[in-house]
Amino acid sequence: MDTINIIPFIGFFILKIAPIFIVFYFILDSIMQVNIKGITFIIGLIFTIVLTTLVGNSISFLNKEEPNKDFCFPISINNFINISNLPLSQSIYGFTLLYLLIPALKYQFMGYNTILFILFLFLIGSDMILLHKYKCFNMKQIIFSLFVGAIVGIMYISVLLSSNVKNIIYIPGIPQSQTCDLPKRKGYKCKIRENTDENENQ
Repeated sequence: MDTINIIPFIGFFILKIAPIFIVFYFILDSIMQVNIKGITFIIGLIFTIVLTTLVGNSISFLNKEEPNKDFCFPISINNFINISNLPLSQSIYGFTLLYLLIPALKYQFMGYNTILFILFLFLIGSDMILLHKYKCFNMKQIIFSLFVGAIVGIMYISVLLSSNVKNIIYIPGIPQSQTCDLPKRKGYKCKIRENTDENENQ
């Protein structure tokens, strides 16, 4: 690989491993917060990856152009470089974006998550451009993968929101001012009022 291509390769590699960081973030958050919100997300993400792979391999999505393997598939095992005919990164981004966006809209926390969603749009756009530029996948494959991930994300989070178990849903950026605290213990002083009528009769 030429020296001049190192910088775009580093940027593309970061985009490649960004979905892995997303997974680790949700797992670590569940461990630190002692909840199963991250596990709920991972279950949906696994289903998304499996469905994207099955759909991509069952439909004839073929990239007629020769991909740049140094950029597109930097890691291979026994010359087996790709398991899916669709880019899984786009599917993961689509699922994660909608999984976080819908609860934020429902509970009106968009203002606290603007930067987060702008970052996701940047990741999706950058990944899409590089996948197409280096001929890893054609634009039809890229958009379809994003569409599959987004649809699964909408359906999955909608089912969770319609359930009565809201504490398993990850809602990013909830401000501390809108969290609930247990009331402090208070003491009460009681006064006994004497019956003046009885005292007068006596």
